[in-house]
Amino acid sequence: MRSILLLNLNHIGDVLFTTPAISALRERHPSARIVCVAHAGVADALKENPDIDEIILRHNRSLLENARIGLGLRSWKFDISYCFTFSSYKLAAIGVLAGAKERVGFSYRQLKPFLTVSVPNDNSKHQAESYLDLVRATGPVDSTYPMRMCVSEKDQQVADKFLAGAGYNGSGPLVGINPGGTVRINQWFPDRFAALADRLQKDGATVVIFGGKSETYLAEVITKSMKTKPIIAAGKTTIWQLAGLISRCGVMITGDTGPMHMAVSLDVPTVAIFGPANPSRTGPYTDNCVVLWQKLPCSPCRRKPTCSFRECIDATSVDMVYDATRQLLSNPTAASGSANTEQSAIS
Repeated sequence: MRSILLLNLNHIGDVLFTTPAISALRERHPSARIVCVAHAGVADALKENPDIDEIILRHNRSLLENARIGLGLRSWKFDISYCFTFSSYKLAAIGVLAGAKERVGFSYRQLKPFLTVSVPNDNSKHQAESYLDLVRATGPVDSTYPMRMCVSEKDQQVADKFLAGAGYNGSGPLVGINPGGTVRINQWFPDRFAALADRLQKDGATVVIFGGKSETYLAEVITKSMKTKPIIAAGKTTIWQLAGLISRCGVMITGDTGPMHMAVSLDVPTVAIFGPANPSRTGPYTDNCVVLWQKLPCSPCRRKPTCSFRECIDATSVDMVYDATRQLLSNPTAASGSANTEQSAIS
């Protein structure tokens, strides 16, 4: 292979799920030119990845935008394309328009007309493993590959400067809290985050509250409920500055959202709180974590809960999250990804 085209997705977690597959391709084809098409809003997650030679920005999902990109890449003469989507025929069409000789993707009805190699998707696997299956369809994959996100030295310095300006002097562990998320029903409760943060800070940790600009209100609600004072980073960082800050944390506490996968990709021990979603499919792709999922008879319901109060999320107590955090802080490499997975909320 001389030239490989990767067609990536629109959410940061989905993008990071593809990094093991990208690492496998780089190991198999060390001298190939690997080009990745990625949405402009999340492309920074791949910016420092040494396995990728070039990133082409996709600014929207329109047919016109995808046609522009595909035709613009036609002269690059790709040997093969890998399409990391389960549904977007527009994304799959880029491989055809770019003239890739071989086109690999999942065997869904809307995608098959654009592919030369169709791969069944096993929903019982983690999503990162599904993407690796695309690579396995064209050759052996002999090693295991972690999710990967690389932070430049400059962004690490920016993170250190931010923390110093907020009063953190390096004394005691830094614990990140990410209370928000794209899907609200996946979010744990602000009052519990506040109680948890107080307990951790009384133990000598320093808590940093993360979030996007639309989640600054959530950070404010938590802070107002606290008796101690955390560092507020919500709404103040780019993706790369957020990555730099997460990389400095001893533990990251988060729900099912993009920053959870950023922490995993940065090899930061992670406490993941799950509710309606299934962590075996989209949970932390690592053993360096504790997953708290109070599996009920109705779980998982994803975005269609049958209850009125999200009993699965409600069943995860402050004590559970505190104990998991202390476990990772005391021995960050001893955690097992299944240690607290699928805990029953009914004794």
